[in-house]
Amino acid sequence: MLIFLLIAFQVKHFFADFILQTPYQYTNKGKFLHLGGILHAFIHGFFTSIIALCVNDDVIYILSLGLLDMFLHYTIDLIKTQFTQKRQYATTIMSNVVIKSNKYFVALGLDQLAHQLCYIFFVFCLIY
Repeated sequence: MLIFLLIAFQVKHFFADFILQTPYQYTNKGKFLHLGGILHAFIHGFFTSIIALCVNDDVIYILSLGLLDMFLHYTIDLIKTQFTQKRQYATTIMSNVVIKSNKYFVALGLDQLAHQLCYIFFVFCLIY
């Protein structure tokens, strides 16, 4: 079960962050409460709920975990995006992200680490 959940969260993250994320989402997730960032976080929360449904039948628990992922993912992305934009590590020009500093990748790495730690916490919640 542990391996299944860890793999499921990795696949979920890949699809939600890299395949399903649209320019509307990534160009606006640095704007507080913009629908683009909320939609991106909702997709993460939705798929977290689907994963949780595979191992738990408590609807309130499943929805709570999905909402928690939505909140955490939104917050992590907002902080990273505002941080990198304020320091001009990257800018968005006509829906294209232009990397202006290798420090952007440090921020991106921290962003991804924070998401992965959330998934480890979710796996813990689902197993124990």
